[in-house]
Amino acid sequence: VRNKAGNSLVQLGPMLTIDQRNEIAFELIKGLEIDEMQYAKYIPEYLGRFVMLLSPKELDEFIIDLKNIYNNTNERSSALVIDTFGVMVQYYPEYKERFGEDNSVLEKRLIKILGIILGGLANFNTQVKQETFLVIGQYIFGSKILSLKQKHRVFSLIYKKLLTLINEREVSDLFFFNNSASFTHIYRFISDYEFFNGKFDIKENKNLAFFPGTFDPFSLSHKGIVTEIRNLGYDVYLAVDEFSWSKRVQPRLIRRQIINMSIADELGVFLFSDDIPINLSNNEDLKILKSLFPSKEVHIVAGSDVIINATAYKRRPTKSTIHNFNHIEFKRAN
Repeated sequence: VRNKAGNSLVQLGPMLTIDQRNEIAFELIKGLEIDEMQYAKYIPEYLGRFVMLLSPKELDEFIIDLKNIYNNTNERSSALVIDTFGVMVQYYPEYKERFGEDNSVLEKRLIKILGIILGGLANFNTQVKQETFLVIGQYIFGSKILSLKQKHRVFSLIYKKLLTLINEREVSDLFFFNNSASFTHIYRFISDYEFFNGKFDIKENKNLAFFPGTFDPFSLSHKGIVTEIRNLGYDVYLAVDEFSWSKRVQPRLIRRQIINMSIADELGVFLFSDDIPINLSNNEDLKILKSLFPSKEVHIVAGSDVIINATAYKRRPTKSTIHNFNHIEFKRAN
């Protein structure tokens, strides 16, 4: 009965006015927060499909409302929100045919949705993490609705972010086996794409910004700087320093976790590997950094306070260093 009711709403949607569709979407979204899970679990499938009938303005407002539920409610409702976004990704390609939006606008919205989904992998709650990885594997890459080309586009947007977020977690054997099906869906998609389309090409960003710091704590100002650099066309890697000479800092792993949760929804922003320490005053470390990205232009980002106080920026750089690295200073506004 519940499935029949959900399908009926989706079929009736195109016959309704925009205002009527908004009212139904609003009622459905409230259902994500009800206590009875045996009812709430049916809602994401039909809510995710129904909102594809909303006008662009209402759809953007709906995405904000969903994100607020994810941020401000319990883990059960947060997991249902991630489910809803997963369904939206499956049916999103048909949205252009319905409202004829420009490709750049459609792409920007898709990136926003994918960013919210990826944010679930950095959630402090294990249930939300597991549900998020299930959605990525089963709902998106295991989807029978999305074409291989559409899946490839999603993969090209999130693959690097996905790898870094999975790497940052301590994954127990049980957690891994619970999510093995998701890995299988991703692997099968890659295999199918190579079989039917040949070479699996992914366009790489050649510009890379290396941003070291203590980040104690990682603030909204830090995030604003990072996203502005990303928007200039760089992949940004944040390297968390072990300690600071000028102040006492929180444990490094705690600072990494805060950063990971803060940037999880930002595509093109990554945590640098914790296994490779880079000291900017050490020429050998700079060579190692460059060798990690042999085909990219590596830029170093530093705040004005670091430039003033760090000895690495007071020494006269060598010609090779000048050739290989560009220093970008982003002064923070008070």
